[in-house]
Amino acid sequence: MITNKPLVSIVMITYNHENFIIEAIEGILMQKCDYPIELIIADDCSPDNTTAVVNNYLKNHPLQNRVKYFKPKKNKGAMPNFTFALNQCNGKYIANCEGDDYWSDPLKLQKQVDLMEADESISLVYTNCEEKYEHTNIPLKTKYTTTMPEGHCLAEIIKGSFPQTVSVLYKRNALINQQDTVLRPHYQMGDYPIALHLANKGKIKYLPDVTCVYRKNDSSISGEVAKNYLKNINFISSCREVLSDFKAENKITDIILLQKIEAQLQHWLLTSFSMSIQNNNTSLAKELWQKIEQNSSPTPLKYQLLNSSTYLGSLGKWLIKSYYN
Repeated sequence: MITNKPLVSIVMITYNHENFIIEAIEGILMQKCDYPIELIIADDCSPDNTTAVVNNYLKNHPLQNRVKYFKPKKNKGAMPNFTFALNQCNGKYIANCEGDDYWSDPLKLQKQVDLMEADESISLVYTNCEEKYEHTNIPLKTKYTTTMPEGHCLAEIIKGSFPQTVSVLYKRNALINQQDTVLRPHYQMGDYPIALHLANKGKIKYLPDVTCVYRKNDSSISGEVAKNYLKNINFISSCREVLSDFKAENKITDIILLQKIEAQLQHWLLTSFSMSIQNNNTSLAKELWQKIEQNSSPTPLKYQLLNSSTYLGSLGKWLIKSYYN
């Protein structure tokens, strides 16, 4: 039976992306699929000309009926905006492409859907991608150059280093009625909790084809985080909260998995501690150290020495400076 119901819903959250969003939309509407798709654009009340740019582009486009554009009167915030967009989806599968990223392979969706349809145990497919450093002469850089984890790889997903948001396709029914627990409004990211949730429900599949481009620019969340160590520490704190919530919500009891979770929580604490020390924020360093001591994972000697240095006045500052230089 022929149906117009979309098999795939693409979620595009956007904020102040007037200079990039057409490239993002074009990458989606150029997809060569043997099934219908829909594009959900959730503009979080951008003060720029994103709305006019999108409307002007779509007004004569033959696939404009496949695009739904939403813009609230007031800013929702990144996570509520993302959750809103997910609730508008009708497809069996969901793909993500933020307004400043884009897809480069017209067969991206077809390749991913074929894999998902062939194996019901797969909950998420991610692909290789390229990174584009905006406002530089740096050429596009392929993100993954080695074999990537796949299969039942929750232990690997816990580390939070993959998959790239713009590359993923996953099952919508895995999130139905669970958005509020998987994607809590105060989280600073949506890709990590979704990846954890889906890895816990099924297998992850990796497609080595380069299908998309992740744009790295100063105005993005990752760009802002990279420029400010306190924002970076706050982002890491949110990652820790996501993982802690995941452990509690899913009542993880597997000893090996629990050890990996605790080790990752400790790693993030130590990373934040190191950042605070490096930036001479000893009060924050001491606060973080109290949490480090409460964690059951062992603390490497170098961090113990760095912590001791905070109590040595000018000598301690010299030792810390020497360590980082």
